[in-house]
Amino acid sequence: MPGRDKIKVAATAGGLGLTAVAVVQLGAWLAGSMALVTSWASSAALISVLFSSPAARPKPVFLGHVLSALVGVGAVLAAGDAAWMAAVSVGIAIAVMVLVDAFHPPAAANAAIPFVQMPSIDGYLLSVVLGAVLLALFSILLNRKAAHRAD
Repeated sequence: MPGRDKIKVAATAGGLGLTAVAVVQLGAWLAGSMALVTSWASSAALISVLFSSPAARPKPVFLGHVLSALVGVGAVLAAGDAAWMAAVSVGIAIAVMVLVDAFHPPAAANAAIPFVQMPSIDGYLLSVVLGAVLLALFSILLNRKAAHRAD
């Protein structure tokens, strides 16, 4: 049985992750997008548990989500809904994130979402930007809390 500290950390991380995804999805719904950006769940888990990881910092969280979504939308516009292009767009999104020093693994899925869910482009991009801002703020808050504890 895990110790009390581990249980407390697990419960806190789970609660924070749940809250982050709920707020982000509510924001997307209010923005008029019905796209379920599943990468947000992975991001919330990464940020809430591995908040000191370079991939969980605000810049990669924000840029990773936005750039990957732009790659996916660009690929749909260029190639239509060809299923094989979803895989290509994920590979391109990963390369772009690495090139701009903003690698956030969960965000790579955003490049495939336009092929799978076919959301409206405007609603999808608005949802992703809103979600990315909220997740980046979540990252900032957790990193500040962790820094405060270290002092």
